[in-house]
Amino acid sequence: MSNNDDYELEFAHYMEDEAPEEAPKREGMGLGMRAILQTIWFGITGTAAYFLVQYLVDERIINLRSLYDAGIPTSVPEEVFFWVFVVLLVAIMQFVRTFGFLLANPEGRKRTGGGQPKKKVRKRRRR
Repeated sequence: MSNNDDYELEFAHYMEDEAPEEAPKREGMGLGMRAILQTIWFGITGTAAYFLVQYLVDERIINLRSLYDAGIPTSVPEEVFFWVFVVLLVAIMQFVRTFGFLLANPEGRKRTGGGQPKKKVRKRRRR
């Protein structure tokens, strides 16, 4: 064997050892960017929900006083109802975004939780 062959064998052995360790690093590289984009989207939806609920209350489309008539104690301030509506609207927008991702992105349609595909079991013939 020449020195070049030894080097190639050593390099191949090195790559076999390192490849499984580097694979999760490469997969996780996009998670930071996804987290940043999710935080930005969360801020945008929170701001939009705040202004939308504020508009609906100002135009009296949503009457927060009518909630007291439904049996909620008057000790609960109107701001609580306002922020509950904002949080509900943000949750709905987040759900729509996630559902859209699942439908539109091929990565979102992948099955999760599987290492290897299930093997087909052959049925034996009866004789």
